Amino acid sequence: MSNNYYKVQYFALLKNALEMKKQLDYQQMYNKAIIFNRETNNACIVDIISWKEHNNGQLELQLIDGSYILTSSYDTKLLYVNEYTIQPEEIAKSINGKNTNITYLTYNYEMILK
Repeated sequence: MSNNYYKVQYFALLKNALEMKKQLDYQQMYNKAIIFNRETNNACIVDIISWKEHNNGQLELQLIDGSYILTSSYDTKLLYVNEYTIQPEEIAKSINGKNTNITYLTYNYEMILK
């Protein structure tokens, strides 16, 4: 087989590896999203397992129960939160103002107002 065949195979494998890394980044970099409604001064915090950005400025968020939310990327902040990081409600208030009404959309769609 020629060198060109091996080069094509190499680049095909490299492309697949980059796509897999991109998928892992989408799934593992963020575990929460804050969705803002600036007109009503509200913020909704959701737990996510993956996300996908579309060309038209929309984000597709997959929630922990497998359902999806389609939202604007301009009104959404993706976060990785653990016990050592700043909490999402503090981030929401720092972005949207101290009087922001915060809603948590948790598993089974229970809404908790804070």
